[in-house]
Amino acid sequence: TQLSGKDTDGHTVFTIAIVDVGGGELQLRTTLFEALDNGNDTLFDEAVDLLLPSGALELQYQVTRSDAEGDTVVASDTILLADDENSVFGFDDDGPTQTVTANAGAAAQLEVALDETTGDSDHYAIGETADSYVNDDVAGALAQRTTAVSGGLAALFTASGSHGSDLAGTLTPSLTLVGVPAGGLATSLTATHGGAITLFADSATQLSGKDTDGHTVFTIAIIDIGGGELQLRTTLFEALDNGNDTLFDEAVDLLLPSGALELQYQVTRSDAEGDTVVASDTILLADDENSVFGFDDDGPTQTVTANAGAAAQL
Repeated sequence: TQLSGKDTDGHTVFTIAIVDVGGGELQLRTTLFEALDNGNDTLFDEAVDLLLPSGALELQYQVTRSDAEGDTVVASDTILLADDENSVFGFDDDGPTQTVTANAGAAAQLEVALDETTGDSDHYAIGETADSYVNDDVAGALAQRTTAVSGGLAALFTASGSHGSDLAGTLTPSLTLVGVPAGGLATSLTATHGGAITLFADSATQLSGKDTDGHTVFTIAIIDIGGGELQLRTTLFEALDNGNDTLFDEAVDLLLPSGALELQYQVTRSDAEGDTVVASDTILLADDENSVFGFDDDGPTQTVTANAGAAAQL
C-alpha cells in the first residue's frame, strides 16, 4: 500500500500510499519531500509527470469470496496510474523570486559638487557670496569627488528574494550606469577649450564626457574603494564654461537635453535547478531637469601694488 521514489543518494523524494482517512475510507495520498528538476529553466511553474519508461503502476481492487463450504473465487481489476505515456501524478515546479527597489531619497546621497579651482583658496568676484570651499584637487586632475554612501551604492536599494524549494544556486548582483547609447549623449556642458561636451560609455561602469576635440573633460565611474564596497567617483580634468562672466564661483549642472543617465542595481538569482529570475531598479542621476553632478567655476586672480618709493621716481 505504499511506494517510495528515491534518488541516487537513497533519499526519499516522494511517496504514494493508500491511506485510511477515517471510518475505513481509503484514499490515495501522494507526498513530495524534495524538489524535482522540471527541465525548462525559462518557466517556473511547468508540470512534470511521473512516467515509467519500462513498466506500469496500477491500483488494483481485488475481492475474494468464499461460501460456507469453503469454495473460493477471486476477482480483480486495475486502474492504470502510470506507464511510459500516461500518469495521474503531476508535479509543478517552483522558481526563485527576487525584488529590487531603489530607496526613497537615494539620489540625494549621490549629489557631488566639484570645484575646478586649484589650491587652498577659492576665487570670488566682487560682491559674490563665498561658499564653503572644499579643496578637491588630485594629481592629474582639477577636481575629484567620491560619494560616501554608508555600505556602498548597493545600500541605496532594497533587494530580497528566495531560491525556493529547489534550493540555492547562484546570486549575482551588479551595479551599472545605464542610459548612454553607443553613439553618445549630448550634454548641457561646454569645455572652456574644446566646445560642447558629449557623454560616452567607456564601459558599463565608466562614462567619459568628451569635447569636440575628443579630449576627456570629466569621467563618472563606479569604483571599488576596498572590500567590495562600490562608490561613485567623478573626476574633472578640464575647465568648463560656466556661462556667467560676472561670477567666478557659480555652479553648472550636468544636464542631458535628450536622455537620462541612471544608476542601475540588478540581481540575478538562480535555483539549484537552473531556473533564473532577474530583477532591477534604477536611480536617476541626470536628465534634462535634474542632476546629482554640479561643477563650480574658477575665476581669475590679480593683484596690483604700488612699489615703495615709487613717487620719488616721478
